[in-house]
Amino acid sequence: MRQPSRGGRYRHHTRAQYETLVNCLRAGVTGGEFRADADLEAVADALIGSVLYQLLTRTGDASPGRAEGLLHVLLAGLRRPGPGA
Repeated sequence: MRQPSRGGRYRHHTRAQYETLVNCLRAGVTGGEFRADADLEAVADALIGSVLYQLLTRTGDASPGRAEGLLHVLLAGLRRPGPGA
């Protein structure tokens, strides 16, 4: 039996994370927390891609502070406007 390439292993690993993340975002839409017209796949791409980029090009560690900052920026655009907005 042939072993998957390193790239194949990464794709499998990130695919599971991607699907879990999109499902969590969908739950936020269903619960009224996030806008129904939000491109959830784009949000998942941005979150996962940012972390992978940091891991591949920096010290090997994705900073929790950096991830939190990215999450705040993305959630600001994802959240439904409040009353009177």
